[in-house]
Amino acid sequence: MSDFLKRPRLPAGIDGSRRDLWEEFRRQPFGKHSPDLQALLEYMRGGPITGKYFLKLTGPHSEWTLARFSATYPLTTETLPEHVFTTIEDAEYFVFRRRWEEMFGADPGAES
Repeated sequence: MSDFLKRPRLPAGIDGSRRDLWEEFRRQPFGKHSPDLQALLEYMRGGPITGKYFLKLTGPHSEWTLARFSATYPLTTETLPEHVFTTIEDAEYFVFRRRWEEMFGADPGAES
């Protein structure tokens, strides 16, 4: 497998207990991030496409709907109409939260 296709490694010390990374993303989903948050985002985004959540633009710069790639090839997509967003920030936050839950087994936004 070429280096291009390999998933980046998640650095040691980044796990579901790192609520500081969750809070940082919540405050600033775009722009420059701390090295640990950037590494986490690259890991989340660099995984296999099968089963991955993504955002589908369903209104010109005004509406995004959650969608997901199928778990197997050939790839198909499923739009999840129960999850519609009117800001890109809310949409990105939701996808980040879903990916966090899948990786670490806990909702980062749940009250501790």
